[in-house]
Amino acid sequence: MTRQEFEEKSFEDVMSQLNEEYDEITTLDRLKEFAKLKIDEGNYLLANHIIEALQVGYDEDWWDYDYCMGTLDTPIPMTEKADVEHLIDD
Repeated sequence: MTRQEFEEKSFEDVMSQLNEEYDEITTLDRLKEFAKLKIDEGNYLLANHIIEALQVGYDEDWWDYDYCMGTLDTPIPMTEKADVEHLIDD
């Protein structure tokens, strides 16, 4: 995404595009499904880690989380374009 696109698009449009471009930008629904999968696999520590993060920002639709990092990364709710501005090309 270019800087111009970032400036012109709404928060939802920016997040939707970044969700396609970056694995770390994810949705609340995907995080919940991931936690359920980890419960089914018996990985309760990781499931609990995700659930604890969701309890902090449970009503936000967009999140930053690196699924490959497991408990070494904590999901962070994204609430405004400034939260992802560091991902935009100048």
